[in-house]
Amino acid sequence: MQGASAIDRLFEQGHFAAVIANSCDAPSFDPDAQANIGHVIAALACLGRSDDAEALLARISTRAALHELVIARFFIGVSACRAGAFDRAQQLFLDNLRAARAQRADLLSRFYAYQGLACLRYFSGRMDKAERMAQRALRAAFASDSALGRVYATDIQSHALVQMGHVKRGLVLLERAGALADAFGFDGTHAAISYARAIYEARFGLHGLSAGIEALQRLQETQVDDSYSARLVSLDRALLCAFAGRGDEAQALLRLVDGQVVPEGDRRMQVRVLLTAAIVTTLRLGAEVGRTYIREAEQLLDDNWDRSLRVELLCAKAWCVAVEERGELACELQRAARETSIARAALHAHLLDASLPLPKSVAVRDLEDDRMGALLLAVLQDNRVPQLLSERCLGLLPRALGFEPGRRMYLIEPGHVLIENHGNVLLEKPGDTSVRLLKTLSDNEWWTKEALLAAVWGINAYRPDRHDSVLYMAINRSRQALGPYRAWLENQQGAYRLQGAECRVLGVQWSELQESSPPSSSPEASEPESPMVALTIIRKHGHATTGQLAKELQVSEMTALRELQRLVAAGVLKRIGRGRATRYELNK
Repeated sequence: MQGASAIDRLFEQGHFAAVIANSCDAPSFDPDAQANIGHVIAALACLGRSDDAEALLARISTRAALHELVIARFFIGVSACRAGAFDRAQQLFLDNLRAARAQRADLLSRFYAYQGLACLRYFSGRMDKAERMAQRALRAAFASDSALGRVYATDIQSHALVQMGHVKRGLVLLERAGALADAFGFDGTHAAISYARAIYEARFGLHGLSAGIEALQRLQETQVDDSYSARLVSLDRALLCAFAGRGDEAQALLRLVDGQVVPEGDRRMQVRVLLTAAIVTTLRLGAEVGRTYIREAEQLLDDNWDRSLRVELLCAKAWCVAVEERGELACELQRAARETSIARAALHAHLLDASLPLPKSVAVRDLEDDRMGALLLAVLQDNRVPQLLSERCLGLLPRALGFEPGRRMYLIEPGHVLIENHGNVLLEKPGDTSVRLLKTLSDNEWWTKEALLAAVWGINAYRPDRHDSVLYMAINRSRQALGPYRAWLENQQGAYRLQGAECRVLGVQWSELQESSPPSSSPEASEPESPMVALTIIRKHGHATTGQLAKELQVSEMTALRELQRLVAAGVLKRIGRGRATRYELNK
């Protein structure tokens, strides 16, 4: 078992698992002889081992030094807040406040008392009060010369500001907290702050939807001791994937989170999973199915304390609420916005009732903090469809057009097509001829070669030796555009039809979308023009990895991966290996 100073240092660095391994999980561990027992209990709480932390606190509550008890109570209280056990959290934080008042000279205990109350108010959804209490905690941290306290106080203040709609101001503070943590060598805390910053940047769409999804994927590949934050990343990524029209990927991420072991009693995480599932399912299968998840979440969330989670529930409910209940829900969201100061509540109230005021964070297009909020606003405004397309929020397009999820094609002149299949939406560029062909075939009737040549090309004198190659090339390009749904284009005895997908012509020109292209985190201008480029590279080398293909195409690895996945789904390639050893070969 390591000494007290070593345990303290590991804790300050955020290496909670190492603290546990070198203390309470070591054979020589003696709670009564452990000088820094409060840090050990705090590490247990941070790792979600709340029962162990509570049991250890009960054992040393009459023996340990005041400073250690205050630290233990604070971190158990934060863990209780995360799990929704607010009564227990309040009891622990008030115990710390009473101890700080009794020992006026103990300035660090005063910091933990104020910081605990800031956390309680933040998690229970009183953001303005949380921000003010965090300022008091910051002053106490300076008074006690606690660098770690300064980091924690700045961190909670930044989170409160973000929730209130002051996203960029909050992120500046979060960056300041991260820089301070880095300067003092608080490695784990610095990583957690960087983690939180990346989540917010993705959640509020500050760098564009695709860049946000890629950033969250990178976070998922990062090992952190904080399993709570790791699950939040998966949920945020699932939501953004659904917005991007990657419904199957969103559903797979939900299954991943649902299959993870959630600490017993963590009701808040269970509710969050249900709320994310409600939105994803609404975009994939329709509002009626989404409402089943909302009803289940409402049964779990029967707590007047948790205003913050109540706002999340009301916002998720706005996606699938019945028409006759929209007005009542809008008023409830407006009340929640006033009570909690959470900007997203006001945004969703405005989405349901345009007469209600819009938050300042999304009110001005050029100065917005909440870019994703502005895109959600575009869902209910037909004249904002070009914005959704240019930002690649393809999964929101059917809802913006007033359609339930289904199987459709949306034609964009000239030469572009969107393919929708229950939450999965692909944007392809097969060319103007293929678009005219798909539009002709969309009446669900069989078309002969002669009829297609006349309707699409204006050729009335069909000659097989001259015209078959033209028709076959157009059919092949159209099937490539349909990708995994190529079977929709059927062939029977020389006749063709498009089966099972309705066709819609969008009243927008492609040039309108290019005028306001979305922000990008990579230098590439667009997806590869054709899968033939990728196939040429794979034929040349015999196989390719995602990284190799990205380098040769000069695109991001995520773009290369999507191209490879399309070719696998179309049966052209096969995938070999797992993880970093994955490669792709031609399917012979």
